[in-house]
Amino acid sequence: ILLKHFRTKKYFPLYVCLFLVALVLVALSFNALIEWLTEVAPDVRWVRRFIYADDVSTGRDTLYLQAWELIKEHPLLGNGIGRFEYLHDGSYTHNVFLQLLVEFGLVFGGLAGAVLLLLSLKTVFARKTDLLMIYLFSQFVPRLLVSSVYWENLFIWSFVYLGLRYMTRKRKGQGVYVS
Repeated sequence: ILLKHFRTKKYFPLYVCLFLVALVLVALSFNALIEWLTEVAPDVRWVRRFIYADDVSTGRDTLYLQAWELIKEHPLLGNGIGRFEYLHDGSYTHNVFLQLLVEFGLVFGGLAGAVLLLLSLKTVFARKTDLLMIYLFSQFVPRLLVSSVYWENLFIWSFVYLGLRYMTRKRKGQGVYVS
C-alpha cells in the first residue's frame, strides 16, 4: 500500500521537492552531522576522514586509474582473476564493473557486467518485482560499488542465479511480489 502511494503521480513532485530539501540540509550541515555521529556512535569514527580529507574518495580514484591501466594492457580477455590484487598489495578495485573488466576483459567482463546491469534494471524498474530480488539487490549494490569484491559476496551470486532463473521460468505468479 505504501509503495502504491509513493508511485502516484499526484504526490511525486512533492516527494521530489522534499528529497531535494533534505539533500540540501544534509549538505549544508555535513560536518556537524559527522561530528554528532562520531559522538553518538564511536564505532563509526572512521567517517571523520570525510571532514578532514582533501580526497573524499579516500584513494579510490587512484585504484580506478590503476584498474584502467590494466584494462588497457589486456583489453579483450583481461588479466585473470586476482591480478589486480597481486599487483597492488591485496587492494581491489572497489567497483564490481571495473573488477570484471580487469579480470575478464571486454569480452567476458563486458558480458557479465551487462547481465548484472540488465538484471539490476529489471529488478528496479519492473512493474512486479520479487521482494527477495529487491533485498538481494539492496545488499550487493552498496558493497560492490564501494567496498568489496564479487567473489566473496553471496548476495550477488544469489541475485544473479535467481534473476536468471526467474527470466527463464514460464509459469507466472511465483514468488512474493510488490506491484
